[in-house]
Amino acid sequence: MPAPFHRRQGFTLIEILVAVSVLVVIVLICGQAFEAASGVARTGEASGDALQEAWLIQSQMEEDLSSISSDGALVIHSVEVPNDYNFKNWSGDGVRPGLIHPNLPASAPVRCDQLVFFKSGFEQTRKLGDTAFDQMTGVPRVMGGASMITYGHALQFPELSDYSIEAPSVEEVEDSLLGELPPQYRSHDIDFKANRYARQDLQSRIGPFYQWNVSDQGDWGGDGARLTTKYTVNGFSLGGNQLYSQSDGPEIRGNQPDATRWLLARQAVAMGDDDGDQPGGNDYPTDASKRIYRNQAFAAETLFPADPRRRSSQDAGFDLVVPVIDNGRVDIASMNMGAIREILLHSRSYDNPDNTFARRPWFGNDNPDGTHAVLEDVRSGSQPPEGNDGALPGQGTQQDLLKSLAMWPRAERHPHGVNRYDQGLTSHVLSTGCSSFIVEWTWDDDVAETRTWQRVNPSIADGRLNEVTWPGMRFDPAGVSDTDLESLGIDALPSGRHIWFGMPSMTDGDDVDPDAPGQNDPPQFDRRVMSFSTFANRFPGLNQPYGTPDWQFPDVDKPDLAAPSLVHPGAIDGVVADFGEPGETVREYWAVFGPNRRWPLLEDVDQMTGGGNPDGQSFGTADGTDDPDPSYTPWPTALRITVVLHGPGGDLENGKEVQFVVELPRDRLE
Repeated sequence: MPAPFHRRQGFTLIEILVAVSVLVVIVLICGQAFEAASGVARTGEASGDALQEAWLIQSQMEEDLSSISSDGALVIHSVEVPNDYNFKNWSGDGVRPGLIHPNLPASAPVRCDQLVFFKSGFEQTRKLGDTAFDQMTGVPRVMGGASMITYGHALQFPELSDYSIEAPSVEEVEDSLLGELPPQYRSHDIDFKANRYARQDLQSRIGPFYQWNVSDQGDWGGDGARLTTKYTVNGFSLGGNQLYSQSDGPEIRGNQPDATRWLLARQAVAMGDDDGDQPGGNDYPTDASKRIYRNQAFAAETLFPADPRRRSSQDAGFDLVVPVIDNGRVDIASMNMGAIREILLHSRSYDNPDNTFARRPWFGNDNPDGTHAVLEDVRSGSQPPEGNDGALPGQGTQQDLLKSLAMWPRAERHPHGVNRYDQGLTSHVLSTGCSSFIVEWTWDDDVAETRTWQRVNPSIADGRLNEVTWPGMRFDPAGVSDTDLESLGIDALPSGRHIWFGMPSMTDGDDVDPDAPGQNDPPQFDRRVMSFSTFANRFPGLNQPYGTPDWQFPDVDKPDLAAPSLVHPGAIDGVVADFGEPGETVREYWAVFGPNRRWPLLEDVDQMTGGGNPDGQSFGTADGTDDPDPSYTPWPTALRITVVLHGPGGDLENGKEVQFVVELPRDRLE
């Protein structure tokens, strides 16, 4: 009889363990697949957000530049810092800083450029604040007939206290982060005045990569000292004559975040003047009479951190004003485009401004007709910075004044307080994650070409005239040789028919020039960009104008490569000399385009030899042709903007690079 069959009632322990192990593996695989899919989805969404931000930035810049004011100026300030700059220049105090951009190689360059220009058309103010009745309502919004527009990174100072509407109690002061809160109706601001005036060129040295315990010869770090702060009066309740007066606040570190969290900002400062009076009266800053709309809005007295305008018939010169625009809270200035031109084009005697004034030079040694001079000094009663002997800022030239307009304004990712005056610090942010902002410029062929007349016999007033042509910009890629590439400091030509000017390309920091003959050292970070002065010195313009009796200058007679013959090689741009060892320095590049965009020749001035060569002129025998004006700076044809964006949530570690070109309106600039 067969044995009875016993049905098994369950699984053995080994079988269960095997099944659980298989299930765990499946879950892990599914989890990894889901995580990978989620990561791809997040990256794709972040990439889409970054492209949307780039489109908004491009649209805003195109709108602004389409209305650029031909009566103003255009300034490009490029700053390039090696990624390990803070690490290499650590002063030894505090925590050792890391890389500026944590996801890039140590030798990679990090860019934080600035673009400044003036825009025609009405611009409405955005900043809000308290009123004379101590309420959290907005100051009435007003409009200016023009505006100064600044694009670039913004500075973030979360250590600063929020704006104080009410006088803080003892308990609030004791519980505050810094052990101190602003008095009533005051904001807590960086002492930008001391920072600017520590250098006579008025350049702010608090950059987006700033760390308090980093120092070098270029003054870009804190040199081991913390930032001083000020409490600035911003309320009308204390009386108009106290507006923007300052008292000392506590020191802060002021460290900026890593580059993936940098803010890209558009600061628009409206310009309006409703009284026509001289700025500030005789007793600025205690006399606040120069305020827009009779003290109904918070307005800066001037756009310039040092304003040289006349105060009275016996008083002119540079006034060292409180740079409230740097603080990011004021977005209207009590001046108009006429005042801008007055400041840039004319200088006055320090103690006799109504009777003695001169043309303001464009740059140093710019005095072609004997009428250019700088006469102002720092005004009496306007305290110069410590260690300053009272001399005027920089050289007081047009270039100096325009450079003083370039700065990184304050902005915040989130408002510090609930009052509207703090909320205004977020209004001009375009991107909350922009690790690089690069501005470059170009000219079309034949820009600055000029047709004029030459008197055959200069000694005869009504002598016979010849028609002549001064050649303009020429660039034909086919005419560039390998030797030319080496001299221009680039590895290869840019694509297309345009050559782009800006911050020259950076080498790999090993103190070996990769473009020098015989060096097998491939360059890194070569953007195929050079300064205009480099191009002009390699391919100078033709010093002698061509005779063109039929008003024609055929292209076949023009050189393949040449700078405009009437533009001085040093009139527009230059690279600030490096300090320290390669890879440890901050490099700067300036391109400044001033009011003289269309008058290349001095009217009725024919007293110098040199055939139009700006560097070869000297007083001597007339040659029958009006002489070149060294201040002639034809404006760019187009700007090339390159941004690296990380999306609103910062999900793109290495960022997404987007590049676009914005053409400047030729009808407004010719």
